Amino acid sequence: EDGEYTLVAIDNNDCEGRNQSTYSNTVSVSELDGLEVLVYPNPVKDNLIVEVTSQGDVSDDYNFKLVDYRGRVIRDETFKKQIKINRDNIAKGFYIIMISSQGKNYKEKILFE
Repeated sequence: EDGEYTLVAIDNNDCEGRNQSTYSNTVSVSELDGLEVLVYPNPVKDNLIVEVTSQGDVSDDYNFKLVDYRGRVIRDETFKKQIKINRDNIAKGFYIIMISSQGKNYKEKILFE
């Protein structure tokens, strides 16, 4: 939902960083057939975090795909509950992320700055 959000990040040394801004579609929590997915930040500057937040079997495997505007698969990885995608070698622009598991699918448009 559009609005003002504050992102608080705390590293392993308990150092805290805050970023407060007004964005459109920066944080997304979506549910599809019982599959809840949290995607942040959007737009992406350094790393993209995708987290499946629905209660399910911890051993469930999820497939993550990052697809460019031409339909080319840039990243294709399997993860459990959360995946962190490093910005390295990803050009600026819009991409589609696709998450799937056991017949459930999720898609979202992401901007890499």
